[in-house]
Amino acid sequence: MGEFIKHAPCPMCGSHDALAVYTDNEHCFSCGYHKSYNTEEGEERRYTKINHNLLTDISYQALKTRGIKEETCKKFDYAVGDYQGETVQVATYRNSKNQKVAQHLRFKDKRFKWLGNSKETLLFGQQLFGNGTRLIITEGEIDCLTVAQAFNLTWPVVSLPNGVQSAWKSLSSQMDFLNQFEEVVLWFDDDPAGREGIDAVLPLFTNVKVVRATGYKDANDLYLAKGSKAVASAVFNASIVRPDGIVDLKEVSLDKILDSQKNVKCYLTGYPKFDRMTLGIRKNEITTVTAGTGIGKTTWTRELTLKLIEQGLKVGYIALEENIARSLLGFFAIKENIPLWKLFTEPDTISKERQEELYTQLKDYLFLYDHFGSLEVENLLAKIRYMIKALGVDFIVLDHLSIVVSGLETENERKAIDIIMTKLRSLADETGVGIILISHLKNKTQGKSYEEGAEVTINDLRGSGGIKHISDLVIALERNMQEGEHVSTLKVLKNRFTGETGICDHLEYIRETGRLVLKDMETQTVDPEEVFKIESNNNNKEDEIEW
Repeated sequence: MGEFIKHAPCPMCGSHDALAVYTDNEHCFSCGYHKSYNTEEGEERRYTKINHNLLTDISYQALKTRGIKEETCKKFDYAVGDYQGETVQVATYRNSKNQKVAQHLRFKDKRFKWLGNSKETLLFGQQLFGNGTRLIITEGEIDCLTVAQAFNLTWPVVSLPNGVQSAWKSLSSQMDFLNQFEEVVLWFDDDPAGREGIDAVLPLFTNVKVVRATGYKDANDLYLAKGSKAVASAVFNASIVRPDGIVDLKEVSLDKILDSQKNVKCYLTGYPKFDRMTLGIRKNEITTVTAGTGIGKTTWTRELTLKLIEQGLKVGYIALEENIARSLLGFFAIKENIPLWKLFTEPDTISKERQEELYTQLKDYLFLYDHFGSLEVENLLAKIRYMIKALGVDFIVLDHLSIVVSGLETENERKAIDIIMTKLRSLADETGVGIILISHLKNKTQGKSYEEGAEVTINDLRGSGGIKHISDLVIALERNMQEGEHVSTLKVLKNRFTGETGICDHLEYIRETGRLVLKDMETQTVDPEEVFKIESNNNNKEDEIEW
């Protein structure tokens, strides 16, 4: 390379000093333009330009309708030019080598178009700044110019190259740059998309503030209405936020934290050993019931549903393997101590008048979903949320999880189950509803089957672990159907509330009534005062849990 002579304006990109002139060549360190020549003959030997399709006939001028000065546009390389006969605003983007690699064109009708290679771009304006105390990130280029101008072009301000929908991708790819600043202020548009974009990128930062609720859609609208001081004030008043779930105890009172745990209400089931072991079931928890095929999961869950209704609770009952007529008749059969099959073979077993009475007893507390077979997960969750929000149900019964998964277009059933369980957990936390979930077991490959009385463990639950990890209470029924046994063992596999697990009650299937009831139930009674009695280590006084 020849001897350096001077810096000069680039004939291709217009940079006023990025062109380095040597005795045998000239090279622009902004756009990559290069020209070498024979000093004796003045012959051009090589000529290259990184992006030959970028606009070069552009000029810097004030954007009067936006209140942006010419010097602001010039600093950020935001110009005006002509593209195929139309006047456009031109935002020039650079890559990590500070080369001009792309231009974002804005048309008068708010259409946008990229020229060059937009995949290599930095954030808009990033090349102007190094480390510092505070960095402001806006959604668009005009807002970037606005905020920078409000701080007299002295504060670092950048914007997203591809809009808020790509905020995570754009920012996560520039973390080396972003981490140089002690604080980041996000100022995206005050609309649903902007708010979602902020929520999406919050986990990227450890010290971040957000500009919210200025009364205007974006920074430029605020500037045009109230001027630079209002823009600066919005930045100074930006609120500290953290990703969802992160709590600084110094900022939250103890009462506020513990309010949600006051007066946890336990609902007894009528099964004495089970109730003593678990203190019943609760809202805001997921209770999973499992057993082998035909052992009585659905029958026992219907019994449990009626026990909740008898306590004045509303239940949304979603049975995906039967229509609502069969579900309703199933509850009628339990109420009347009649096997369900008899209501189909002898329809007059329950008189029309009695059916009306039973219907009247249930209609204000039982809500059914008229759907047979699998359905799309988000649609199912929407229906459940409606039952909770609009109908005020206290518990949701979902029978059963496996059929929900069967409707998904996926070969990874275990992952699908985990995703659904996570969504159900979020729904329970969001709404406070109790969820009673029926789940199948894994197929046994050796030894006797569950239908032959094989012991059920929590690791036998179907899926990769989502059910056992996310459920608060897991209950199993065990019975040897092949030997004609009619007594099932009720066993608690997981109990997050009290921690006690193991075999509790024994349930007997009575063929004449179709009921699954306590074995020798006449000798077993449930006394709530006894179930909830807790001895105090300090003064031996008895406390009670509200139920």
